[in-house]
Amino acid sequence: MGFLKMLRNINNAEGAREATRMAYQKHYRLAGAHGFAPHQTALFGALGARWKTAGRVTSEAQLWAEVAPFVCMAPEVGREALAEYVVCIERPQEGRIGWLREQLNSSLLTPYDSEEASDARDVAAQSLAFLEDQIHWVQLLRDEVLESLRTRAAQLSESDDADGAALSDSDPASGLRDLDALAAALGVPQEVFALNESLEDALSGWSKAELLVLNGRIGNFRRSDKIAHLHAALEMLTKRLRPLLPDAGEDLDPESLKAALLKLYGDR
Repeated sequence: MGFLKMLRNINNAEGAREATRMAYQKHYRLAGAHGFAPHQTALFGALGARWKTAGRVTSEAQLWAEVAPFVCMAPEVGREALAEYVVCIERPQEGRIGWLREQLNSSLLTPYDSEEASDARDVAAQSLAFLEDQIHWVQLLRDEVLESLRTRAAQLSESDDADGAALSDSDPASGLRDLDALAAALGVPQEVFALNESLEDALSGWSKAELLVLNGRIGNFRRSDKIAHLHAALEMLTKRLRPLLPDAGEDLDPESLKAALLKLYGDR
């Protein structure tokens, strides 16, 4: 039914909405089958596919920044809001801009009650510092929402001396103060945290096994309350790394996994 509806409306706003909904549903199913967070993965996949078809050039970082507010919404609302977002960008005269503006502002002020949504709000806040002039939803935010996000971004970027003093020598994150130190602790190039750089380029030469082990190590760091001020940066890195990881059914040579573990944990 969705495909026929899309064909009937291929040259109008409803066709764009239906194509986005269908892409979202496809990526939602695939994400669930491979163990990824389905809502945020579906949003990323749907918008990425739409823009790729349109020939729009963008980075992984910008795509995550673009979909962050929609992750802050309940899945069914986020899907519809993303579809409307596509229309408002491609056919602004036909989009329900007032409705979309309300959804964006309310979700960024009070995210949907989930850890995923809370993390996405932090990603949205940090994105303002790096990509504000490139993100379309920024111009739809009310002043108080923008101010709230900028305040949150400032909080996330502060080096918290109290947290630093509480780190123990046995903690692998001990002594972290900034992103350069975080990169060194993870065993990755500093460029991985540069949102204007391709992560694939920054990690060129890394094997699939090494990327898989790195993903697990990032997860360990994210579970540490002692570096809460760096969690948003780790969240962004996790999302940018996901497309580079091996597929769930892909077999990895045990020796390559062993080598990867030694590379990233050999100093511990």
